Amino acid sequence: MMRNGCSRLFLWVVTVWMMCSCMSHHTSAVVDTPPEKWYSAVQLDYPNCDTLENRNVNLLTFYSTDSPKSITLVVEVTSPDGYKAIDTVTCNLPKEKHGRNYFEQQTTFRTGTVMRHTGNYKVTITPTDTLRGVWAVGLNTIYDNGKR
Repeated sequence: MMRNGCSRLFLWVVTVWMMCSCMSHHTSAVVDTPPEKWYSAVQLDYPNCDTLENRNVNLLTFYSTDSPKSITLVVEVTSPDGYKAIDTVTCNLPKEKHGRNYFEQQTTFRTGTVMRHTGNYKVTITPTDTLRGVWAVGLNTIYDNGKR
């Protein structure tokens, strides 16, 4: 009897988790950078299972007061089928006071993008200059107009 109840509970938890993950309007992936001296490429895997919906692609930046006011990054995305897209993105890094010792900024660099393949997209992010104070970078995709 106990095993049957646990099985039902497990199925209920899995069902709720799947429903919540399907309703998510965004997906993020982040990788750490060397905050004292970042000058070389970092790479992350960005998983994709939705090949139909339009989404906006944002570059995420986590940084400290040591960072410059703006940075320029080269973002290379390789899809599971080998297609490459390369963008150069300039990110403004405002330092508004909010009581924390780090800041977070999103910079949109692609709008209305459809990721046409399932699987992991390889994302390489490279600074054009040596940077201080940047702790992590990544991607965040948000479905257009919150549709879904």
